[in-house]
Amino acid sequence: MKHVFDLRTFACRIFLILCGCVFALSAYAQGIVVTGTVTDSDGNPLIGVTVLDLENTDNGSITDVEGNFSIRTAQGARLKFSY
Repeated sequence: MKHVFDLRTFACRIFLILCGCVFALSAYAQGIVVTGTVTDSDGNPLIGVTVLDLENTDNGSITDVEGNFSIRTAQGARLKFSY
C-alpha cells in the first residue's frame, strides 16, 4: 500500500506541537522571584546560608556577604534555609 502525504494531518500535528511549546513556556514564565535577607537574632547578616526550593531541589541560592539572596521559584513553593 502506498503511503500518501496528508497535509491536513501534518498541519494538525505541527499545530499541536506549537501549542505544547507555548504552554510549556507560559508555565515556566509563571515563576516568581523571591528575594530577602537572612540575619541572626541580633540583626547581623548571615553569609553562605543555602536556600533550596523543596519541590525542585536543583533550584537553589546562597546568601551573599550582606545576607541577601534571590531565587526564582513557583508560586507557593516551600523554601528550606540551611546554615
